[in-house]
Amino acid sequence: MIKTIYSKGGVRNLYNGNAGTLMRKFPYAGLEWGIYDYLMLNSDTANYSKIAKCVHELCAGAFSGLVAQTVTHPIDTIRTRVAANT
Repeated sequence: MIKTIYSKGGVRNLYNGNAGTLMRKFPYAGLEWGIYDYLMLNSDTANYSKIAKCVHELCAGAFSGLVAQTVTHPIDTIRTRVAANT
């Protein structure tokens, strides 16, 4: 497969679609970590038990991932369609 891709467009063709991936990755990571940090810093977990803290972290991570994925999904759809057409 690599030989076929390389023979059609050289080394540059191996990185085809990378710009689209980065256009999604950076906003996704920024949103995910920003929301997660906000949720963790603005909650008082000092009196929580060990299990409650773990559940809180799990929910904060799940929520931040859900929001980030929902916002950046259209970018990923465009990237996938562009990659499929090349």
